[in-house]
Amino acid sequence: MSRIGNKPIELPKGVTVDIQDTVLGQKVTVKGPKGTLERTFRPEIKIMLEGNILTTTRSSNLKSVHQLHGTTRAHLNNMVVGVTDGFKKVLLISGVGFKAKAEGSKITFNLGFSHDIKLDVPGGLKVVTPKDNRVEVEGFDKELLGAFAHKIRMLRNPDPYKAKGVSYEGEVIRRKAGKAMTKGA
Repeated sequence: MSRIGNKPIELPKGVTVDIQDTVLGQKVTVKGPKGTLERTFRPEIKIMLEGNILTTTRSSNLKSVHQLHGTTRAHLNNMVVGVTDGFKKVLLISGVGFKAKAEGSKITFNLGFSHDIKLDVPGGLKVVTPKDNRVEVEGFDKELLGAFAHKIRMLRNPDPYKAKGVSYEGEVIRRKAGKAMTKGA
């Protein structure tokens, strides 16, 4: 059984946390040099701030509350890391003529369709295309960053035969063998 929920989170300098009790649970606001994140957590988990240490405790030992305990702690840690260091995902585009270009708050993809695909970049994210086949997405909200990177990847999933499409950097694409030639044909 994981005990991640019991690990305390040490707040770095320049990060402030505000915890408010609401009807739906606890509303936590984390402010740091990169920005401000806000999230409401379920009432089964109690979040406490003592000095510069953030801790979580659970109200009961039910299985669902155990699961929620670790998840809550992980979300809090991602909020703290996001407002201090930020997060980054890199997507690679492979295929003949496939490319991307970032222009302000829009990004345009040419992925072999009859038309170009244009996406609006959500607020709080920064998209850079240092090369035509490389897209770097940066931001302080890990959830928003992951959702937008997934949206980009789903524009053209990697093909299992030739590995053409959009993939994450470091992602292993399982390749399939093509058709085998028959003898005497």
